[in-house]
Amino acid sequence: MQLVYYLPVFKDFVWHALELIYADNAQYVEYRGQLEGLYDLDVGTHDAEFGTLMLRQIFSDFTRQHPDFIGGKVIMNGYRHTSRDKVFQEVKTAIELHRKYPDFFLGYDLVGDEVWYNSLLYYMDALLYPSTLNPPFKLPYYFHAGETDWQGVEVDYNLIDALLLNTTRIGHGFALSKHPHLAEIARKKQVAVEVCPISNQLLRLVTDLRDHPMTSLMAGDFPVVVSSDDPMIWESLPLSHDFYLALVTMSGEDTGLAFLKQLAINSIRYSGMLEEEKQKAMKLWQHKWDTFIKQQVHQLKAPAYQRPVSHGTGIEIFEIQMTD
Repeated sequence: MQLVYYLPVFKDFVWHALELIYADNAQYVEYRGQLEGLYDLDVGTHDAEFGTLMLRQIFSDFTRQHPDFIGGKVIMNGYRHTSRDKVFQEVKTAIELHRKYPDFFLGYDLVGDEVWYNSLLYYMDALLYPSTLNPPFKLPYYFHAGETDWQGVEVDYNLIDALLLNTTRIGHGFALSKHPHLAEIARKKQVAVEVCPISNQLLRLVTDLRDHPMTSLMAGDFPVVVSSDDPMIWESLPLSHDFYLALVTMSGEDTGLAFLKQLAINSIRYSGMLEEEKQKAMKLWQHKWDTFIKQQVHQLKAPAYQRPVSHGTGIEIFEIQMTD
């Protein structure tokens, strides 16, 4: 994995990932990954600010070459197996980066297996540090929490701490349906859950996606976005396969395109974009959606030998990850 952090390789890696995302008709990406550790043979290892600026430049260059691509932002992550001191330093770095680049640097997350590694409570002093400043600093959090099919264990209790820490979104949140009070709090606060169908199934949290715990919450208009977690590992498309499985297994038999449309709108609504950016993104997406609908209508009317090939829905992706 360290080869990926070699500067020339990293640039090609991210650019190629954006090409795959764009080819899948996604329009926006929120990169969640470690920002420090990029290195080259002349300077050595670079810090998190260098990584942030490097990603901003790559996203900017890609958007300039692809005007119908909205762009991207970053979420810095630490790892649950690191020390409290390390996380404390990362939180301090995240504060400075959010202050300097608020339009690009979204916030902070902790990733890693919640069963084998540390809980949010373990790092609570570090995570509360922004609130102890004078004046208090509101560092947005995007916590992975509750990725378990067990109940009453430390992993699903991460959901409680994530909400108490005012997380902006919850990654996975698989156990949320077993905590109705927490689910209601998340609903009232409009804290969206990032649902990753393929990941949940391949990691054996659920065998049949029709039994996915988010199905009942989604039926009640709970704020949900669909993401792909680690598509390179699953060898799946950046987003389309997860959207397809959500459609055919987690919605009603007669739900149809209205379900996909709402998921696409949620991707914009619960993203980290500024309000004016969301409005611009919605206009671009609406144009792509209308084009897609017209293609489908034409395809249904045309004789079989004249049917055109659809170019997708233009729906959005939520994140890519680069972890070791």
